[in-house]
Amino acid sequence: MGLFLGIFGVALILILPYLEAKRKPIQVVKPVLSPPPRPIEAHPKWFYLDAARQPQGPLGISELSQLWKVQTLSEGSYLWAEGMENWKKIQELPDVFDELKKALT
Repeated sequence: MGLFLGIFGVALILILPYLEAKRKPIQVVKPVLSPPPRPIEAHPKWFYLDAARQPQGPLGISELSQLWKVQTLSEGSYLWAEGMENWKKIQELPDVFDELKKALT
């Protein structure tokens, strides 16, 4: 390169490693998008465990509200809907718990 460009070629050869070392690799950051939480109504079917620990359902949220009003369901009652890994206590499902508390007012 020095033969073709003379002194500029030599300077370029000396500067290139320095420029390469200064250049930072470009990091492509993909945004982590989680799906928005599904509204309670999006769960078409809810199941609960009765006093004998037998699953009952499927029920909509309005039917669960009725059971909440007559105290068939409580904070410690277990619910499950499609897409959930395990049964959870109502108090562990804040959206459902809030909706059921509204039923009492």
